[in-house]
Amino acid sequence: MFLVSQTPDGSLATTSQQGGAPQRQDALSGAFLFLGVIMTDNDRRQQKAMLLLEYQETTEELSHYEENAKSLATRLREVVDWLNSTSGEILGSKTEAERRHAKLSNKETSKPYEESMDFSKAEEAVQLVTQARQKLSNLRERKTALGLK
Repeated sequence: MFLVSQTPDGSLATTSQQGGAPQRQDALSGAFLFLGVIMTDNDRRQQKAMLLLEYQETTEELSHYEENAKSLATRLREVVDWLNSTSGEILGSKTEAERRHAKLSNKETSKPYEESMDFSKAEEAVQLVTQARQKLSNLRERKTALGLK
């Protein structure tokens, strides 16, 4: 029989009754506890697998968000270069400046640039990257706690 108790330092511990003598064992060294239920080896493997999967998905998600933010920044940079070229400061070749002007002056091809000038989109892109990085950091800590690399 296992009894769950909280140690003075706040961690959980189990006490087992074997041969009449109680034996205390830290929850993370022998019997694993999850919501008051003893976890089997299979449960622990599944927990680790789910954590690794979530870590991988979050890494991919972060990469996607960073790519979107980078794309947004590139479009904004092109608008800045376009504006600078109207004042006589041509960045890149004259052909590049003409191509940029044609692209940004056309209503059909300028839509993504128009959308990139929306501050709320930039703010959202930054928030998504920040949240994904924080989640990845938390998952990294959980992986370390479970002895995963």
